[in-house]
Amino acid sequence: MTYQTTDRHGGLRGAIAAESTKLFSVRSTWAGLISATVVVLAFSGVLGTAAHQPQQRPLSAAGMSVSAVF
Repeated sequence: MTYQTTDRHGGLRGAIAAESTKLFSVRSTWAGLISATVVVLAFSGVLGTAAHQPQQRPLSAAGMSVSAVF
């Protein structure tokens, strides 16, 4: 009995080939990457701006209203 072997990419090499094919052929992958980048940049901008704002004097627990919490 003789086994014929074909040049099929398996293992890590095949997984990388499959993922690169999926990355370049599926439109939603690029949309997801772009939207995730926008969200990360917006979130870091908000945090960076909040970190550089002057801090207000903290209220005492008795003087804080419910609307100040939200």
